[in-house]
Formats: sequence, structure tokens, C-alpha cells
Amino acid sequence: MTEKRTVLNPTAADIEKLEKDQMAAATKIKTIEPTKEIVDEKIVDIISHEFKDDDIFSPKKVTHKLVAGKHNYPELNFITSKGEISIRRMTATEEGYFYEALEKGLNMTLFFATINRMIDSCVRTNIDTYKLSLIEKTPLFLHILALTYDNKHTFTFKCDECESEYEIKLDLVKDFVSKIMPKSFKLPVKIPLKGYDFPLTLYLNYPLIQDEAIYLSTETNWLGKIRTIIEKIEGVLPDGTVVDESHYDSIINNLDKVDTKKVKDTLNDIVTNYGLNLSDITIKSMCKNKSCTLWNKDQVKALPLDEILLNVFTKDED
Repeated sequence: MTEKRTVLNPTAADIEKLEKDQMAAATKIKTIEPTKEIVDEKIVDIISHEFKDDDIFSPKKVTHKLVAGKHNYPELNFITSKGEISIRRMTATEEGYFYEALEKGLNMTLFFATINRMIDSCVRTNIDTYKLSLIEKTPLFLHILALTYDNKHTFTFKCDECESEYEIKLDLVKDFVSKIMPKSFKLPVKIPLKGYDFPLTLYLNYPLIQDEAIYLSTETNWLGKIRTIIEKIEGVLPDGTVVDESHYDSIINNLDKVDTKKVKDTLNDIVTNYGLNLSDITIKSMCKNKSCTLWNKDQVKALPLDEILLNVFTKDED
């Protein structure tokens, strides 16, 4: 314990000793400060509690199961061991985001950004939702819509053969069930590259929500898209140099057709096997026109996210 002293006329030696005593005492005090990270060029404190701030008037929270589970988000705290987070229905605030976007002129870039903003606001578990995989976006948003506007909605589909139109009622919960990744499936996916004379291994992630604008943009080339989802590339060059980030662009740009196909197939396999694909919705016994070759047969239809949103926002109240 540091001795307490009163120094009336301190000498230089007294001051030096006092400073050393104070520093020694200070090192025994453990100071805990909030971790900080940069988000949108602003420094934001990461609050060390499980849920974002709500008040007693806030909508009730419900659980939502993530497609990629807990094991694929080791850096995100507060996702439960079952891979669940808490969400709530939309409020006037989130609806305001959509109408605000409509007033600006709703192009696809703004549409996607607005959906992301609405999701982020409705997720109440204290995580950075932009760090979630893009494969989580559709299931999350459909769940939020179902909580807000009821499960059942009517959509108009046209027969592929006779082009007769039919109004089909779909349940946003029961008819759109996500395929969850098992714990054995871990991101990033390891892809050995065979197109080089020396061994290289590429570790590929699925795009994050924060990468969506770059990944889906028609103006982003192949190199730019793949660059956003590479975790790392491992290998040793013939001269003994260990591969680092300075080599990544050249490696990706010079992938041969076989390795390029491996990368594309890996991404397609993730989309096909997990999550929720709205471009592959089966409508059972859709066409009722008996003279049509597709009469009473199942048809696969696409249900764009923008159509769902416009449908629920313009739905007449019962």
C-alpha cells in the first residue's frame, strides 16, 4: 500500500518519488474501456450489453434463427448458442425509411440500402447486422414483414404456357422456410487452386450485407466482387516468398477456367443449399386452365423482394 505523505517544501527528489508512488498505485487499478471500431468513418462505442436500448413502449422482441448459425459468426457477441438473435416488428420509424426512399426515387441500389437500414433497426440483439452474411437478409426481412403485416399475402402469377393470371395466397412464414447451415459447414470455404505450378489455397466467404452494393453492382468487375469475399489466400511462391495480400489481385485476376468455376460453383452451392431463394418458389397446381399443357402442374416462380415489400405496404386493410 502506498504511503501517504504531506510534502510542504518538496525537493526535486521528493517530487520524483511521489510521481513514482502514484504511477505504481495506478497500475494496480484495472481500467475497462469500451472497445471502439470504425463504422461509416465514425468511431462508435461497442456497448457491452446484449440488447440495443429500448423503452417500455417498444414492440415485443421475438427470436430469429440465423441461417449461418453461431459458429460462422465468432466475432459477433450475443448470438445465442442456438444461432438465434432477437428482432421486432417495424414501427413508424422503419416505414418512414421506405417512404423516404420512395420520395428520392427508388432505384435498386437505394432499395437494397433501405432494406438493410430497416433490418438493422428491427434487429434488437446488439450486433452489427452489416457483418451478417448476405444469405441472412431475405429470411430476416420476411420474418420482420410477417411480424409487422401478418403472415398471409396475395400475389399475382402468370402461367408460363397460357399466360393466364392467378392470385395466389402465400404465407411468409410457412411457405418460405430457410435451410439452416449445419455446424459441420463452416465459412470460409477452403478451395485448393490447381491452375498454378505451386500450391495455393483460397478461403472464400459468402458476401456480407455490408458488401452487397459492391457484390451486386453491374459496374463491379469479377476481380472487385471476389476481392470483397476472400478471407485469405495461403501458399508459398517458388522463390520461398509467403503469399500475402499484395499477391491477391494478381492471383485472382489470373485464375484459369477450372479454378474460376470452382469459386462460382462454391457460391452457387451456398445459395442453392442454404437460406431462402425467392427466385425458386414452387407454386403447386397453379394453372387451372384445362386446355393448357401446364394445367394443374407445379410451376417455379420468382418472387422479388421489392414486389413483396410493395405488396405489403399497399395491402388494403381488412
